This record gives sequence, structure tokens and C-alpha cells, in this order.
Amino acid sequence: MNVYFVSGLGADSRVFKQLTLPSSITPIYIDWLVPNANETISNYAQRLSKIIDTTQPFVLVGLSFGGMVVTEMLAFVTPIKTILISSVTCKQELPFYYRWA
Repeated sequence: MNVYFVSGLGADSRVFKQLTLPSSITPIYIDWLVPNANETISNYAQRLSKIIDTTQPFVLVGLSFGGMVVTEMLAFVTPIKTILISSVTCKQELPFYYRWA
């Protein structure tokens, strides 16, 4: 099964390299794309979703901001499981000072 990993901002796929996965898992690391001018997070997530092979079952894993992007990707793809690491599922879960900034 393919497992797609999305790192947080300021990180890349190396953050996941120390994971020991079963041999039945194929890790695929989604690199950040350069955002388009005035692009919403939803539109950005839609572009990232095009990387995913949806013809077979898959899992999405998002770390930090990558988890927020993975949550947005759920509008465009249907994984069998979504795993968020050190992330939030919606903006209401963000601490006040993050929303204020």
C-alpha cells in the first residue's frame, strides 16, 4: 500500500526517514510545490492531490502544517486512513495567538 507523507513547513522528507515501516508499505514523500500568487490553501491542496495515485488504496500522513494541508486534500481524495502528527484539523483548534497573527 502507498503511504503519502507531507512534511511541515521548513522540513522535507528527511523528517520521516527514520520511520520503520512494514515491507508492504511504499512510502511516497510529497514535496512542497511553489504556491501560485493569491492561491488558497484549498487550491494548493488540490494541486498536491494530483500527485496521488487514487487507483489503489492509500494512506495520507501529514506533519504539522502538512497535516493541515492533508486535511484540505480530503476534499479531493479519499484515503483509507489519514494520520495527523502534531497538527490541527481545523482553524478553531489553533491557539488564539496563531489565528491573531
